[in-house]
Amino acid sequence: MSGVFINYRGEDSDTAAVLIDRELAARFGSDQVFLDSRSIPVGADFVEDLLGRLRTCSVLLAVIGPRWLTLTDAAGQRRIDDPRDWIRRELVEALSHGLRVIPVLTDGVAMPTEEDLPLDIAGLSRRQYVPLRRRYTSVDLAFLIERITEVDPGLDKATAAAQRAVAGALRFPGAWPAVFSGPPRNPNFTGRDSELDRIRAGLVAGTALTVQTLRGMAGVGKTQTVSEYAHRYACEYDLVWWINAGQPTLIPGQLAALAKPLGLPEGLFPDDAVRGVCAELARRSSDWLLIFDNAEHPTDVRPMLPYSGGHVLITTRRSGFGSLGPVLDLDVLPRDDAVALLQRRSPALTSADAGALVDLLGCLPLALDQAAGYLDQTRLPATDYLQLMRTRAPDMFTPRPGSPASGHHRHPLVADP
Repeated sequence: MSGVFINYRGEDSDTAAVLIDRELAARFGSDQVFLDSRSIPVGADFVEDLLGRLRTCSVLLAVIGPRWLTLTDAAGQRRIDDPRDWIRRELVEALSHGLRVIPVLTDGVAMPTEEDLPLDIAGLSRRQYVPLRRRYTSVDLAFLIERITEVDPGLDKATAAAQRAVAGALRFPGAWPAVFSGPPRNPNFTGRDSELDRIRAGLVAGTALTVQTLRGMAGVGKTQTVSEYAHRYACEYDLVWWINAGQPTLIPGQLAALAKPLGLPEGLFPDDAVRGVCAELARRSSDWLLIFDNAEHPTDVRPMLPYSGGHVLITTRRSGFGSLGPVLDLDVLPRDDAVALLQRRSPALTSADAGALVDLLGCLPLALDQAAGYLDQTRLPATDYLQLMRTRAPDMFTPRPGSPASGHHRHPLVADP
């Protein structure tokens, strides 16, 4: 009995469930992860398929968001109180068949108490949970995968065997990379098609090592654009490796960690490991992609570059990276894309309200994401939010009493999601 079953309520946590599914499927294989919207074939008896797969899994993830408990049916009754509710039925089945049930709490929700739950799933309240936070999604997903492999080590062994088989065989077009590290794909990513096309064209035009830098101000979406490139073109590479380059002293260790996936000796000093990794990448063809995110200076990256081979993407706010290769300046989103981003991030927004917010806040992706996050958290109507922004905007950057004159207080009307 092995595999992971994702239990979720669509109206409450669909986005989180899809993120978890993508990350687990990339790690363990899609056949080892069950998500109803992806895993049940068209025309299949969903009851038979769903319960059959559930009973063969070792782990059930109960994805719980802000509305998981409170969503009601047409009669105004909580859905979780209906014995026919599929979320409840899956949990009853998992608990009665001895699956390890792991609650995954999204958007900062509290764990349901025993009093909150029907008697047949009250035991859920005593299960150790894992958080899934928007700001720390990559960290939390990595922690979740670690916990799952502790419960079912067979999943990791099967993955390692599959990777060894892939490494020793020919790679077929369209296959996912044998090695992939980086943040999960952002399901709300919007626009940037022309920039992504230019990045791709620039990288494939080179015949040796090709380096491109994406430059822009904070919050303009450099990291998200490069992450989207990595996912969109992942099947063109055998290896994709992400390095957080904001702290120069940590770059060598992150690159040295690639030694193990490449089959190189471990336990070397970082400098020796970096040289070994660079030499191995240079020996390969252009089947790999290195990403240095948020680099501060070209001298921090240059010693980490193989002398030939594949593709390198760098993001930065700084100048001077033209010495490494072409630089593409990333601007704010066009207005239409900014409106589309807001509506994708907060589907309840009308086109008119989203347009009014864009006109007020501008087209910086981070500002739009924060505004949508605030609306999602507070359930505040867009018209009320707009009114608050218009009337209280002068206070948003007023320094707190006693704070340094150069420090600005960000008003909670634009809160971190």
